[in-house]
Amino acid sequence: MPPRHAAKGTHGSILRIVSLGTVVALFVGVLRAAWAEPALTVTHGELRHDFGEVGRGEKLTHRITLRNDGEEPVAFIRTKRGCGRCAPLRLNRRSAPPGETVSITAQFDSESRRGRQTRRYFLYTDESPSSPTLTLEFAWTVRPFMRVSPPQLDFGKKGHASPWRGSVVLDPADLKTTVTLTKLACSSPHVRIGEAWTDPTTGKIAIPLEILDSAPAGPFLAHLVIETDHPRERRLLIPVRGTIVGPFQVTARYMSFGVVAQGEGARREVKIAGPARDEERITGMDYDGQILACGLERARSGLYIVRADLRQGLQPGSYRTTVTLRTSCPAQVTIPIPVLVRVR
Repeated sequence: MPPRHAAKGTHGSILRIVSLGTVVALFVGVLRAAWAEPALTVTHGELRHDFGEVGRGEKLTHRITLRNDGEEPVAFIRTKRGCGRCAPLRLNRRSAPPGETVSITAQFDSESRRGRQTRRYFLYTDESPSSPTLTLEFAWTVRPFMRVSPPQLDFGKKGHASPWRGSVVLDPADLKTTVTLTKLACSSPHVRIGEAWTDPTTGKIAIPLEILDSAPAGPFLAHLVIETDHPRERRLLIPVRGTIVGPFQVTARYMSFGVVAQGEGARREVKIAGPARDEERITGMDYDGQILACGLERARSGLYIVRADLRQGLQPGSYRTTVTLRTSCPAQVTIPIPVLVRVR
């Protein structure tokens, strides 16, 4: 028996020694990894460089020089591109002894893309083969051949019966040639495009627009489509956006019952402000009768009041439904009121 205890104790001591040795080895390895991290200093250029606004077809070049300020040589074992559109980087050498430099050249062509462009690269060294040692990022904004002002038409909020008129101006000065419009169209039938005219002095082309009274209430988004005879700027899309305010305004975004105990009754109300004149009215209401019992009345103040009673036989769970009011207004045919309730 004693030898068995002695062996057990010896085995436990060996385990403790091995565990301590492993911890020490790991700690030393971490320190060595930290000490071995390459000390690279940027002596020329920038790791993150913005070329600013550039013309279509410009060749972009940026050079970066890295100096090895460490005590060991640094080898660049891999260069990873951030996307398939990224042109490869050029390194003049793949290894830098202590005190010497590596030159990196990034070249881009702005011909094939418009707007804001970003390219990202990751450089891996022999000291950090699994994670990038350096991250390079380049950005630029490509000017279109034809300048558009404004680049998008945002009319904010407008009443459904209030007129709104604006215009888009095309400046073909960068084209150094005469441009002819071949087609003008809009993705929405609620936008009327006026006759375009050209300023004989500047060559700028103005295109008037009007939002029609038929536009439905709510968020509005359409695109003005402009086609030209220029081979490199044949088609332009100009967003037209805003919000159409209808004659009926709901005082709450939704009707919430919150958390209700099973079998417990609950009532909620939502008020709707109607137009000052009785030209437009709420004519009816649709709702899920298995969840709600609803009523509609008109107050002396002119407000419409929707009252909703929760059915008491609902099973536990979350319910989402909508009370939909019908109106006589062509611009606001329906008024949806979302309903939320949780039965426990």
